[in-house]
Amino acid sequence: MGTSSPPTDNNATSRPTSSLENIVPACPPGLCINKGDFLKHDFSVDNFFIEVGVREGGAGLDVLRDDLGIYLKVLRSSMIELINQDYADFVNLSTNLVGLDQGIDRIREPLEGFHQEIETVNGDIKASLESVKSKLTRQETIRRDKERLSSLQQVAATLSKVERMVGCGTELNTDMAERIATDVNQLHFAVWKMKDAALIKQILPRLNAVCDALNSWLDLTTLQGVKERDMPILSRCCRIYATIDRIGAAETLVREMVVRPRVESCVVEPENIDSSKLSQVFNSLLSIIPEHLGELIKLTTDQKKLVNGSVNGFDFLVNSFWPEVAEKIKQDLGHISSPGNPDEFFKNYQICIKFLDDFEKNLTSEESVARLRSHESYDSFLQTWNLPVYFQIRFQEIAKSYEISLANTELVRSDSDCKLQATEEAKSAISKCFSSDIFLQPLAHRFFKLSLQIISRYQVWALMCLKLFKDGPEISSDMKRSETAKDFQKLDINNKRSLKKSVSDQHLPELDKPIPVLTICLADLVLIFCDLEHLISAAPSLVTSGLTSVLPETGGLDLSQAVTAGVTGLTTVLPQLSAAITASIVTSPAKMVKSVGDIPRMYRRTNREMPSKPCTYIVSIVEELKSFMKCQETTCSLAAVTSWLGDSCDSILGLYLVQVQDVLSNVTKMEESLRKLKKVRERSGGVAGKDKAAGLSDDDKIRLQIYLDVMFLLREMGSAQLGSLERVVEGENGVKIKKVVELAVSSFIGNLSL
Repeated sequence: MGTSSPPTDNNATSRPTSSLENIVPACPPGLCINKGDFLKHDFSVDNFFIEVGVREGGAGLDVLRDDLGIYLKVLRSSMIELINQDYADFVNLSTNLVGLDQGIDRIREPLEGFHQEIETVNGDIKASLESVKSKLTRQETIRRDKERLSSLQQVAATLSKVERMVGCGTELNTDMAERIATDVNQLHFAVWKMKDAALIKQILPRLNAVCDALNSWLDLTTLQGVKERDMPILSRCCRIYATIDRIGAAETLVREMVVRPRVESCVVEPENIDSSKLSQVFNSLLSIIPEHLGELIKLTTDQKKLVNGSVNGFDFLVNSFWPEVAEKIKQDLGHISSPGNPDEFFKNYQICIKFLDDFEKNLTSEESVARLRSHESYDSFLQTWNLPVYFQIRFQEIAKSYEISLANTELVRSDSDCKLQATEEAKSAISKCFSSDIFLQPLAHRFFKLSLQIISRYQVWALMCLKLFKDGPEISSDMKRSETAKDFQKLDINNKRSLKKSVSDQHLPELDKPIPVLTICLADLVLIFCDLEHLISAAPSLVTSGLTSVLPETGGLDLSQAVTAGVTGLTTVLPQLSAAITASIVTSPAKMVKSVGDIPRMYRRTNREMPSKPCTYIVSIVEELKSFMKCQETTCSLAAVTSWLGDSCDSILGLYLVQVQDVLSNVTKMEESLRKLKKVRERSGGVAGKDKAAGLSDDDKIRLQIYLDVMFLLREMGSAQLGSLERVVEGENGVKIKKVVELAVSSFIGNLSL
C-alpha cells in the first residue's frame, strides 16, 4: 500500500536526504532498480512500480521481486556493518549518563535563589527611576513657567518702552527707528511664541499701534530718501524693512508711489502709439531705472559689498518696476500685440523683445533673471502676443502665390535660373520663411517645418504633372441636375402654368462649357526635370543658410538631417521623370520600327535594283532623335539628354531586334519553301529573279536592305549629333542586332562594293 509524506521545506529535506545518500549503499550493477528510487522525498509504492515498469526494457514482477530481494540482503549487511562501527558508543552511552540527575538537582536551588534576588533589586531600581522622572518633569514645567513669566514681563517692559519712544512728542529719527524696529522684532517673536497667553491677547492692539506708527514713518522716510537720492537714509530704511520682515511692503511702496506715476507719465495717448513711437516709449520707461531707482538698486544689488551700507534681500526691478510696466502695457497698449497687421505686429514684437533684453541687462544676478522669467506678469506679457495667429497669416502670405503658381492651367516659363515660375516661387517661398522681416525665433520650428513642406509640396506637384503626362488630363463628367430641377416640368404640366426657372437651373447650360485643365507635354516634363535638379541642389543651401542667418544657435540640434531627408524625397522623382521621358521618346520610333515588315514586299517579285541606302522609316527615327537632341540640349544638361537618348536608343534597338529577327526568319522560311517547290531554276529566268548587275536574289536584297538600315542606325547613334552613344552601340542589343544582320549577309556581302 502506497504512502506519501507531507510537503516540507526544500532546505529542511535536503539535509537528511544528503546524509541518507552517504549511509544507504548503492544497488549492485545489473538490477532494474537503484538507491535513488527509495530516497525521494515523495516516495510511494505506486509511483515506484510505475517508474520501474516504464523504464527502457521494463522488468516484470518476477524480476523486480528477485532484484528487491538481492538489494534487501545488501541493506541488511550494510546495517550490520554500521552497527558494528558505532557499537562501543552505543554501549557507553548509558554509562556516561549515570549521576547526571543528582548534579542537576544540586545546582538548581542556588540558581533559583539568585534569580529571586535579581528580580527584587530590579523592582527597586524601577521605582526609584519613576520617582526621578516625575520630579524632573515637574522641574521642567516650573522652568518653562518661569521663562514664560520672564518673557511676559520683558514683553510688557519692552512694549512700554517702545510706546514711550513713539509717543514722546519728538519726531522719530533713524537711530530711534532702528531701536524700535529691533524691539518690535523681538516683540513679534515673543507674541508668536506665547500666542495663547491672556496677557499677549491684551497687549496685541498696543503692539499693532506701535507697528503702524513705525511703518508710517518708515514709508515717508523712504519716499523722501528716493526723492532726495539720500543713500545713507535709504540704506538704513532698507535695513529696518529687513529687520521687521517687511521687504515685500517696501517693494510694493516703491511700485505704487515711485514707479507708477513715472510710468503713467511715459505712456501718454496710448491709442496713438504705434511701432514708430513704441521704441521711444520703452526707452523712456527704461530711463526710470537710473533716474528714480538708481540708488535703491545700487544698495540692494551689491553682491561684492563695494557700496557702503548695501542690503540684500530686495529686488525692486523684478517686484516693483516690472509688474507695474507689464500691467500698464497690458491695459493701455494691448493693441500693439494684435496680429491683424503682421508687419506692424512683427515690428512691435521685435521692439518689445529688445525692451525685455535691455531690461534684463539691468539685473545683476542669475537669480534675479530667474525670478523675472518665472514671474506671473512676465508669462502674461508673453502670452498677449498671439504668435500662432501671426504664423497663420504669414503662412497664407507665403503659400498663396506658391499655390497659385502650382495651380495654373499652364506651365509659365521663368527668365531666372529656373525654367518654370513654379520653381522660382518655391525658392522665393523658402527664402521668405527665413526673411529678417518675417521670421521670429519663437516660431523657428514652424517656419523650418514650412520650408520642408514647401519642398514636399513641390514633389507632390511634380508627381501630379508626371501623372497628367502619362494619363492625360482628367475631365469631370457633366454635373447632373438635382431632383428639384427635374421636378419643375412636372409642376408645370400638372398645374398648367409656367414657373420661372431658378437661378441654378438657368446657369446649368454653362456647365457644358469645357473647364481649362493642365496639360503636360514632353517639353514641359523636361523643364520640370531640369528645375527639379536645380531645386535639389539649391534647397539645402537655401534652408540651411536662411536658418543660420536668423537663428545662429540651434541648441545643439542637427537640422541638416531633416533638410537632407526632405530633399531626398525630390530625388526619388527624378528616376520616374527620366523613365517617362524615355518612354515618350521611344513611343514614335517603336511604331516606326514595325515598318521593317514592309521591306519584303518592296523587293519580292518587283525586280527592284539592289538597295544602296537606308529606308525612310530609319531616317525618320534618326531625325526624330536628332530633333529631340537639338531642342533639349540648350534646355537641360548634356548628361541628362544623353542619358535619355541612350536609354531610348537601347529600347529602340531591343524592339528593332525583335522585328529584324522575325523578318529574317520569315525570309529564310519563304526561301526554303520556294526552293522546295521550284527546286533549281536558271538564274536569269527564275521566278525569284536575280539582279543582273549584282546577281542577288530578292531575298538577299531584303537582307541587304535590313543590313543597311541597321548599320545606318548604329552609325548615327554613335555620332556626335546624338551624343556619341557608344555604350548603346556596344551594348547587348547593339551587338546582337549587328551580329544578326552581318550573319544574314555574310554569304554575299564580300562580293559587293557598298
